[in-house]
Amino acid sequence: MPSRGRLKEFTLLISQGLQLLDLLTVVSCGFAAYAIRFGDWHLPDQYKLGIALTGLLVLLIFPRFNLYTSRRGVSFPILARHLALAWATTVLVLITLAFAAQLGNNYSRLWAGAWISLALGALLSVRLAVHILLVQLRRRGWNQRQVVIFGAGTLGRKTAAHLGQTNPAGYELVAFWDDNRQLEGSLVEGKPVLFTDSAIESLLVQDNLDEVWVALSGEAEERIQAVQHLLRHSTVSIRLIPNHFTEQLLQQNLSRVVGIPMVNLSVSPMRGVNRIVKAIEDHTLALLLLIVLSPLMIAAAIAVRLSSPGPVIYNQQRVGWNGQRFMMHKFRSMAQGASSESETWVDTENKPTTAVGRFLRRTGVDELPQLLNVLKGEMSLVGPRPELPHFVEEFKQTVPGYMKKHLVKAGITGWAQINGLRGDTDLHQRIAHDLYYIEQWSVWMDLKILAATLVRGVWTDNPT
Repeated sequence: MPSRGRLKEFTLLISQGLQLLDLLTVVSCGFAAYAIRFGDWHLPDQYKLGIALTGLLVLLIFPRFNLYTSRRGVSFPILARHLALAWATTVLVLITLAFAAQLGNNYSRLWAGAWISLALGALLSVRLAVHILLVQLRRRGWNQRQVVIFGAGTLGRKTAAHLGQTNPAGYELVAFWDDNRQLEGSLVEGKPVLFTDSAIESLLVQDNLDEVWVALSGEAEERIQAVQHLLRHSTVSIRLIPNHFTEQLLQQNLSRVVGIPMVNLSVSPMRGVNRIVKAIEDHTLALLLLIVLSPLMIAAAIAVRLSSPGPVIYNQQRVGWNGQRFMMHKFRSMAQGASSESETWVDTENKPTTAVGRFLRRTGVDELPQLLNVLKGEMSLVGPRPELPHFVEEFKQTVPGYMKKHLVKAGITGWAQINGLRGDTDLHQRIAHDLYYIEQWSVWMDLKILAATLVRGVWTDNPT
């Protein structure tokens, strides 16, 4: 029998493969539609350009509909709806661009209609085939997610029994976890009951645990908090299976996994429609800002180049959404060869910045290249500021709730920054402001923060 997690280590590769598959499907359907309409596979340049632009939009828009994250436990009709919405959005953007550029007359409407219909059918057919393939692989024990149920009572046992009937969803129950010592070492629904926290930590160290489902039948706020505290340094998903006592928690985002309603205890607001709205906001405003600020950015680039030898743009690894690392862009503010990756968090005065670099940092102009990070989907205009990886490892041990800042994308500016919490300021206050932003997020709040950044943030005594 294959290893239970054989495909799990290739999750990113599978995601990228699906994205490439969707792109190839859309592009090939564009060529096929032209052959159907005109009986010729040799497309004029304007048709090739239109197909290329559509392919680019597919790469930008489709990920916003959560099409390349794990969809285990989600029925194909739901996946098909998201796929159809993603394609419809892409088509709507294309129509808007064609209308704005007055290019509609350059293309055959029959070809466009055939392409839209053919691509939709092909996308759904290809994804259905992939869905069936994954279900069959999971039936054979491939790509299983390892789950521990916290609570071996009635609710936990019912959950385990239901999970046993839906194995193709790709979840495997490893054990129960319960603080009732009398159950320690016993079997419940054929699975062992773990009692000590060290047993759970052992699973985490071995990287064999993916999710913890909390299934408690009574009033157990302290027990739930204890679970969250124990797993605070882990990236495992924590889900709460609601009962009559936890119904008030349902005002949070409720999801269904293998047909079981669950409350996500660590919830990002960037889900569903919110994620799409935030992406549209980021890409639209970032593109507009790039156009408006391009003269300033060109002047800054020239100043950096003339001030000292070395590259104009400095790239530095930071930690962003979901703890993923990315390369953040900035205008270089230090002399060539100087390291900005200090061992201590606050040592701004000791950094060997150039005269031009000090001005760029004071005014925040050095951060403008991060607009490219926003367009690439690695950052948002507004969100918690990203940190260096070794600082993240340090702070998650000492600052309560620190890792929750990664529930959203890192931002160029944020709620903490417009409230004066930049550079040499209290880290606990900054995290408190970041978490407040995540809890209260709205488009209106983002716009207020951006406006306040323009008004207050042009000059600062605490550059980041």
